[in-house]
Amino acid sequence: MVAASPAGAIVFWDPLVALTLIGLAGGVVLVGRLFNMDYSSGWANKLIGLSWFGFTSGVVGALPYLDSPTSLGAAVAFAILSLLYAVVALILGLIWLPKAMPADDGSLPTGLNLAAPLVTLVSLMLAGLALTVF
Repeated sequence: MVAASPAGAIVFWDPLVALTLIGLAGGVVLVGRLFNMDYSSGWANKLIGLSWFGFTSGVVGALPYLDSPTSLGAAVAFAILSLLYAVVALILGLIWLPKAMPADDGSLPTGLNLAAPLVTLVSLMLAGLALTVF
């Protein structure tokens, strides 16, 4: 990870996570164009799906290192940062592109029914990591 300090605030930027999520979003647009599907709406749901994919990839990437907690850093960072980047993209999309975020029927699928399993999984993963470190 590269540490940057704009305006005195420490920010962690992982180009691998950002490029992976941007590449997957670009793939969604490309597939939508190739198959003449509507890819211009429903981005809230697509971003939530990308965050799930990134989190799952990070957790799967951490599995080989469970016996060595000090080696878990990169995979856990990938999982957590993919959630963070997708949520930030969702918030920015709701601010700057409000018509592209809802689905075709006008619903915005970002309710607690989708967030509850995600929060539970993240909490369980962090609790498990805390137990393995101690």
